[in-house]
Amino acid sequence: MKRFIVETDSDGLDIAFAHLDPAVQNPLINAIEIRTPERVRVVEASGLALDNGRALRQALAEVATHGPGSDTPWVVKLLPGIFDVGDVPLSLLPYVEVEGSGELATMIMRTGTTPEVSVPDDGVLRGVDHSTLRHLTVYRPPGGDMRLSSRGIVNIGGAPRLESVTVEVEGHNVEAIMTEHHIGARLLDVTLHCHGGPSWSTCLRQTNGGTLRASNLTMTGSVRNPGILTGIEFVFSPVAISNARIDLSGPGVVGAAGGKGELTMHRASVSLDGSFRGTTGFRTTIGGVNLTDVTIHLQGWGADTTGIHVEIGSATLERVGIQVTSGDSPTGISTNNASLTLADVEILAHENVYNTGWGIDLGEGGYDLATVTGSSITAPSSTVRSVGTSAEIQNSTLAGGPVIGTEFVTCTDVWDEHGTFYPDSCPD
Repeated sequence: MKRFIVETDSDGLDIAFAHLDPAVQNPLINAIEIRTPERVRVVEASGLALDNGRALRQALAEVATHGPGSDTPWVVKLLPGIFDVGDVPLSLLPYVEVEGSGELATMIMRTGTTPEVSVPDDGVLRGVDHSTLRHLTVYRPPGGDMRLSSRGIVNIGGAPRLESVTVEVEGHNVEAIMTEHHIGARLLDVTLHCHGGPSWSTCLRQTNGGTLRASNLTMTGSVRNPGILTGIEFVFSPVAISNARIDLSGPGVVGAAGGKGELTMHRASVSLDGSFRGTTGFRTTIGGVNLTDVTIHLQGWGADTTGIHVEIGSATLERVGIQVTSGDSPTGISTNNASLTLADVEILAHENVYNTGWGIDLGEGGYDLATVTGSSITAPSSTVRSVGTSAEIQNSTLAGGPVIGTEFVTCTDVWDEHGTFYPDSCPD
């Protein structure tokens, strides 16, 4: 049975439409169900934040005694206020929804310290499969003990469904959400704020699990010198994201990085600003990147400022814009032993001080192939360079520097920046 909640309030009475398979005779078909308070536990925030946290923990313990299941789910409703869970992270329960009163009204936080500063932080919340968290903010403040890490939600072996949730984390190095060994997390209308120190930080880390799916994702973050911030890290796992905005800054910034995983992104804006250690939009090794309707804007002053880099894998881009406007040697796309498919892609790679920039830089290729159709590449050093990967450029504009490695690159119906047409050769 599926329920669609149409009214929730602090009175513990939620009205929902419910429907079943039409073949099943049941009075709830196409009817209105009123969920009575018998499976709703309301928690008020009437005391200090730590007192509220203890009340929340007690409410979940009481709900657990009723044995929530797929046919008997429970809701723990949090009224407006701050709930500090103290020294121990709060574990969610299967088939239990923890619902706040809004992201600006209800906050679950943890001010307690990790027992040892040398071990990874165990977070504010511990997620499990078949649990839901919605309409609230999760906050992990910086630790006075200067712990090495700060985490918001930690999911090991299971992951909750997040709906209309903000996760904000501050500390030495941070992870807003860390998930591994799970069947597949779901994020809907989720906002991540990641503010790290002079170390490695990641907003969303996914390893060794099922597909993590996120829709309407907002991600902002920064790190202090000489830290490096990665927006999304995926290892041995697929990640699928739609309708996203990613805005990160710091000495070194990576939008998404993966190994033996695959990232699919649809309708997204990625803006990265790396001050001196380099900036990369998307980077993967032994994996894949699939982008449609995505814009990538990078600026950075390090030696490695690259829109997309693929090592031993593949990248497929359709209706994608890549703009790399600074750095020692800005590059739109670089590959090594990887295949590349571009359709309706616009690349601008141009550093104004020294007038350098590389559009597509193809490394060793073996049997790999790069195909570019209906695209525009603007770069002063070289629009396309190949040292081993075969490339076919069709019905595209190549503006700026020459094609390098013409023994590997063929051009058909191509224009240069002056409008000169090349029916069967590449601009020189």
